[in-house]
Amino acid sequence: KDSFVAEIFEDEKHCLLAETGVPEKLAFRMKQMMEMNLTDKLAMTEAAFSIAKSIFSRRNHNQEFMNFWKVNINNQSSEPQ
Repeated sequence: KDSFVAEIFEDEKHCLLAETGVPEKLAFRMKQMMEMNLTDKLAMTEAAFSIAKSIFSRRNHNQEFMNFWKVNINNQSSEPQ
């Protein structure tokens, strides 16, 4: 669970996370996923897609980019020369 994925996706809500570099934990999580019923798999998939879409949407990225430059331009113009 030491990857940056855990900062975005919640374990067992959006996905099943396994600690990096521990093959036994990965195998356990893979087994869990294979044994999970279809309804739960679909719910997890939808939850993951929803969070990824909200975080990585073009509209949100564009808005954050524009806000970043507006703030920086406004700060520069208000600084004494």
